[in-house]
Amino acid sequence: MGNNKDKTKLSPWWKGFLTSILGTTISIALTFGTTAIVNSRKAEDARRLTAMMIIQDIDNSIETLRNIMDHEEKCYNATQYAINHIDSITALPDDTLNLLLQYIMPGMWMSTDMEFDDSKERIFHSSQDSWSNLNDIAFVNNVESFYKSRHVLQRLLKTGDDMYYWIKPISKEEAIHDIQSGILTNKDKFISYWERRLKEPRVQEYIVNYFERIKLYQDVIESWSGLNEENKFLMNITKEDLNEFKESTIKKNRAAKEKDIIGVWIDSVIVDHQQEYEYRKDHTFTVRAIHHVPQPIYSGKIVLTASLEGIWTIEGDSIIVIFDPSTCKLSADDSGIYYPKEMRDSVKRYIDLWLVGAKQLDHFKQSITEQGIRQSRATNIDLTGNRLELTDSERKTTHYKRKITN
Repeated sequence: MGNNKDKTKLSPWWKGFLTSILGTTISIALTFGTTAIVNSRKAEDARRLTAMMIIQDIDNSIETLRNIMDHEEKCYNATQYAINHIDSITALPDDTLNLLLQYIMPGMWMSTDMEFDDSKERIFHSSQDSWSNLNDIAFVNNVESFYKSRHVLQRLLKTGDDMYYWIKPISKEEAIHDIQSGILTNKDKFISYWERRLKEPRVQEYIVNYFERIKLYQDVIESWSGLNEENKFLMNITKEDLNEFKESTIKKNRAAKEKDIIGVWIDSVIVDHQQEYEYRKDHTFTVRAIHHVPQPIYSGKIVLTASLEGIWTIEGDSIIVIFDPSTCKLSADDSGIYYPKEMRDSVKRYIDLWLVGAKQLDHFKQSITEQGIRQSRATNIDLTGNRLELTDSERKTTHYKRKITN
């Protein structure tokens, strides 16, 4: 026998078989490995989408609570003004008088801007996948804590619950009786009614407790804001991620066409004055800012209107407007104010000098020129054609609603 050991030689058939087995094994490994990666990515995408949906829901709830707090402040300020001018309460404009009723009576005000939307919460709780794929206990605990606190707040706002600060001083039954007595159809009746109610301790106490209610609103907003900032950190969600998510949720909206723009549009957000754009078929437009101006020297408010004209066109997805500063106008309507005869000259001097005088008009024209007479904003209109979003070059958005005329 020689020193060399015999070497086992594989037949060509065995070589092919082993090569086939090896190839199949590698193929299976690659298939399962790729599937695992794809599934992992899908799970991560679902996790982030769920997280962003909830984070946006909390941000929207914070905005709703701010609206509630702002309305409370408007009602309180109107009430304080009425108290301080009780001798001339008959001169108060109707919108101020309506705020007084909204403040002390239940059922006198309804606005979708002050209603919490619980659709995202229902989605979150209706499907186990919605929360199980989040894979972060701290985040889930934060979400549950938020929804629980929102429920408590909703009960508080609707019924007063166990915190008497929120219970309206006039009961629902009293409110129905008082309304049916005709206080809304006769101003003298309303004034008499308000003066009588204002002397009642329960009404005075409710007004004083304004500060307790505002403090709770502020505390809740601060708590929800801090909780949501932690959520964004836990889930590694950036502001850019949320903006992209928001854009994807409004994808059914579209850029506006020329025929969509024609009409009158009112700014949806401004509360201290009214601003509207009137776009006409001939591509001219007028913008009006309408302010209601109070002053100690008279009762009621002067209606100050600042108007400006220009031309508009649609280019791509954007609306281009070019202002004409020479068309700037200021006008004042003092038909809704009251003052003693001896104050007539003072009131006229105030209007001529501080509201519609040459100096104010020049300042108006200068401000338009400084801001730029040409503006371009991207358009986004909803499916109804009655809500319009405009976005400037700095991504600041303004929302308008179509003014419906009879």
